[in-house]
Amino acid sequence: MSTNDVSVLSEDTSLAGRISGQDLTVLGGFEGEINVRGRLRIGPNAKVNAKVKAESVELEGHFEGEIRTKMLSVAPSARAHGLFLADRLAIREGAVVEGAFNLAVESDARPDAKPEAATVVVAPPAAADATMMVPPPATEPAQVAQSA
Repeated sequence: MSTNDVSVLSEDTSLAGRISGQDLTVLGGFEGEINVRGRLRIGPNAKVNAKVKAESVELEGHFEGEIRTKMLSVAPSARAHGLFLADRLAIREGAVVEGAFNLAVESDARPDAKPEAATVVVAPPAAADATMMVPPPATEPAQVAQSA
């Protein structure tokens, strides 16, 4: 198996349990734990209820649970609820994300980290598509930059 291989759970798949590996794309339903060393993509029609640990996560579908990652990207089609621990966070307009966030904490997250509770709804403007990026802080608290 090469490092470019991606495991895929198809749209007609519904699984429960524990998955570990390199890269994974979930297009169907999954409940349990996911631990991947690479990229996790949760497709637009996916319904996932899980505790996730991955290098990077691309969230396009429905998610409930906990995500620990270095980079979390949330697409306009995403609907998410849970605990999100990420070094970097990108939320596209149209996404709905509810829960607690803790940024710039290493992907394993410090046990003493205290997530901030928030509801994020990035509503699309009339014309432009924008991405909200929250970069990791240097020595001062992170600032939210929005680009159009």
